Amino acid sequence: MSGDPKSENAVTTWSATATPARPSQAVSANLYGPPPVDSQVERISLDLTRLLRMVIKHRLVIGAIVAACIAIGLILTLTATPLYMASVTLETSGETVKVMEDQSLDGRAGGSDQTELATFVELIGSRSLAERVVDELKLADDPTFVSPVRRSLVDRFLSMLPFGGDDSAQALPIEYRKKVAVDTVLRNTSAKTVKQSRLLTISYSDADPRRAQTIANAVASGFIKANLDRRFDATTYARLFLEDQLAQVKQKLEDSERKVVAYADREKLVTLDDQKSILSQKLEDLNTALGKASIDRANAEQLWVQVKDATDYAQIPQGLEGGNNNSGSPSIINQLRASRSELVADYQSKQLTFKPGFPMMVALKARIDDVDKQIAEEVERTKTSIRSAYELAVQREQAISADLDETRAELIDTRNRSVEYTMLQREADTNRTLYDGLLQRYKEISVIGGVAANGLSIVDQASLPGAPYTPKLALNMALATFVGLLLGLGAAFGLEFFDNTIKTPDQMESILGIPVLGLIPVLPPDQPVQAVLEDPHSAVSEAYRSARTALQFSTDRGVPRNFMVTSARPSEGKTTTVTTLARMFGQIGMKILVIDADLRNPSLHKIVGVDNTAGLSNYLTGGADAESLLRDTSVANVSVLTSGPIPPNPAELLSGPRMLTLLTELRDQFDLVIVDSAPVMGLADALLLSSVADGTLIVCAAGETPIETIKAATKRLSMTNSQLLGGILTKFNSQKAGYGYAYYGYDYYGYGKDNQKSLPAA
Repeated sequence: MSGDPKSENAVTTWSATATPARPSQAVSANLYGPPPVDSQVERISLDLTRLLRMVIKHRLVIGAIVAACIAIGLILTLTATPLYMASVTLETSGETVKVMEDQSLDGRAGGSDQTELATFVELIGSRSLAERVVDELKLADDPTFVSPVRRSLVDRFLSMLPFGGDDSAQALPIEYRKKVAVDTVLRNTSAKTVKQSRLLTISYSDADPRRAQTIANAVASGFIKANLDRRFDATTYARLFLEDQLAQVKQKLEDSERKVVAYADREKLVTLDDQKSILSQKLEDLNTALGKASIDRANAEQLWVQVKDATDYAQIPQGLEGGNNNSGSPSIINQLRASRSELVADYQSKQLTFKPGFPMMVALKARIDDVDKQIAEEVERTKTSIRSAYELAVQREQAISADLDETRAELIDTRNRSVEYTMLQREADTNRTLYDGLLQRYKEISVIGGVAANGLSIVDQASLPGAPYTPKLALNMALATFVGLLLGLGAAFGLEFFDNTIKTPDQMESILGIPVLGLIPVLPPDQPVQAVLEDPHSAVSEAYRSARTALQFSTDRGVPRNFMVTSARPSEGKTTTVTTLARMFGQIGMKILVIDADLRNPSLHKIVGVDNTAGLSNYLTGGADAESLLRDTSVANVSVLTSGPIPPNPAELLSGPRMLTLLTELRDQFDLVIVDSAPVMGLADALLLSSVADGTLIVCAAGETPIETIKAATKRLSMTNSQLLGGILTKFNSQKAGYGYAYYGYDYYGYGKDNQKSLPAA
């Protein structure tokens, strides 16, 4: 078989991973097409094995990137200026000497230790502190500081050469030199806190170790002095502020007190609080007296109502005869009553003896009448006394009520006049309290400002650094290697991600949903293709032999009596696969016929070396019978039916019934008929042939066929209800496929990276 433009490299050996699927699986997969597997998700969902394969596959790219990063890291390390770091340790004591209990001017009051330490760290990085250090050490006048001398290994080497540059500082304005010096101090100064403590570490880095030590100590001492200055400035500001406030409050106090005095004088208010207390007490006493007078008047009125119409002593209430007799002695009326009773008793006793006209009886009668007259007079006097008492009670009640109304009115008037007075007095009291508080605060600040403790102290002075802390060659090389590995893996992943082709049998099975029946290895073009194919011990022969075995188990009835071989695109090893499989089946005693049904670009006749003047196209047009068109080959048990002249309408010929008739007729003459078809994409030939063949075998070139193309081809074939037997992956390179395939028997016969050979494409 000779090569031609349509020939292509075919691919590898059969492995355990490419075992054929069970017939039921193959049939069900072909009924509805390949499962909807997302190729993007498939490409990025890498397990550890695929990741290792990817790394081995792109090891040269990863190695080149790692080497470049190491070289860059080495160059940066050698050209970097060695820096020395000096550190000072400060203690920020929270306990200070409290001369006075009031420490409200202490900036630490009300804040946590961590907040205070964070504030100190920020203050150490302030520009004002850097300017203080620059002025104290006169760093702006140091040319080696303003324009540092380069001290890297490369710069030192260049400085030894005759053309080495002069590193001396140019004449620069003092403002510019000071700005550069301040920026340098800020850039090289750092501060950090020590965990679980109140310690601060101030560090300074410089190319000169002694200068690093000096500046570190200067920053620490300058920070302590600046902290003291801030506290003193705060005290001074507070004192000046209080002086101004005292003057204003004093003036307000004087004005308010003058208003109080003027209002009291105008309203004739003297000891207003005492006056209101007296009136309130008087009002309370009058209320009590009025209540008692009302009761007395009511009692007197009730007595008068009882006796004002009385005409007999019997109508006078007991105990009131002869007026109010509270002395405890018998009243006159009672005495008169007793005397009359005795006279009446005497008169009645003597009336039994004497007649009323008897002088003694007349005298007794006259005495009784005289007593009655006296009693009547006493009754009138008692009534007069009760009426007088009643009238006096009424007058007394009225007098007390009038006095009460007058006192109430006076108290209300006093309270009304005291409202504004109280407001003025309250304002004066407020101003007096504020003035006293400010005056007391002013005196306290004057004392505290002179005795407040700083709370900062140096624990360890900066020592002279013995060795530079940067650059560190080992660390930089490790970082460069790590970065290189990351970039290399990213590049490998990118190459893998954007490589949208079928590369491995696992990928082909997962994407297409069909079993991979064979892996055909790729071979370099310097090997004779025919010799490799005819060598029974070559990797290609073993691969096709394995594919033949897989085809025998592709269905429950064994290998179909006829099947079609096609591919998604041209030049994927389809024709080579057809001829080689025919040879392999012929070697086991089966009678094989190969039909070249590629009526657009036939090549079978060139490979087997037979005439193509008549063939399949003649049979399909009815110009010849099948028996006259069959040709024997040099391979035992293998015959061919070439394509014949290329017709103008291949699809119309293949769509007729004669192709199915041909396959039916040839069943009795041959054990197996293999049909070589045109590619699927863009043509209808393969679809028409797959609808009449018992099975379809699709060929895919590893690393060349796009995933979307092979998916579309498989989908088109599944729409014809043809039975997809599986796939053949050609041009498979186990070294490029990555880790795993090179160790699973694919290089067993020596066709690894040093023995790669190429097959012709068809």
